[in-house]
Amino acid sequence: MKPNILACFAVEEEAKPFRKIARDYSAIQILVTGIGRNNARKATLRAIEQTSPETVFTCGFAGGLNPAHSSGKVLYACDESFPYHDSLAKAGAISASFYCAERVLITADEKETARDTTQADAVEMESGAIWEVCRESSIPCCTLRVVSDAANETLPLDFNRTLSSDHTINHAALAKELLKNPRRIPELIRFRRQISGCAEQLATVLARTVLPQIQSKP
Repeated sequence: MKPNILACFAVEEEAKPFRKIARDYSAIQILVTGIGRNNARKATLRAIEQTSPETVFTCGFAGGLNPAHSSGKVLYACDESFPYHDSLAKAGAISASFYCAERVLITADEKETARDTTQADAVEMESGAIWEVCRESSIPCCTLRVVSDAANETLPLDFNRTLSSDHTINHAALAKELLKNPRRIPELIRFRRQISGCAEQLATVLARTVLPQIQSKP
């Protein structure tokens, strides 16, 4: 029997490259949870009830905290018993630790403070909640994230100001931020190109991790 894998992403932009790869494999289910802890928990609970996955990946972008990890590096954290543990390093992922934050860290100074406080290699917002749900359901889980912005990078906008109270993207607020900071539009365009490449790299590593086992089973 083929494995049943649930790959969770916060937003479609993170998931899109892997979705193109996974569409030919019924063993892979892709879930876009929404941003933040609460959205991730609710969406993952529903998905587990509906699909009963054997393994879960919590995927997407992460802000770099460890200066050793540049943008585009793919990092992972899982138990040694995780079914794809040995495949992750072979696929090009680097073992790391993650800090699950309540908000997006914007500046290099914020990231440096988080690094000093937590000693984590990268920061994101959903994996803590997804791991909790998986533990409650006794499902193996792995965090697999690509560094979208390195530790020394400050983001072109304060993306926290573009999120509604439920952590959905508020397009009116985003437009307002751009009107307030028109000179940052070129930086934002460059950053979007950067994270697009990061999403492609994440998809490549995830595919190299899971597809050999899927393809080897009838």
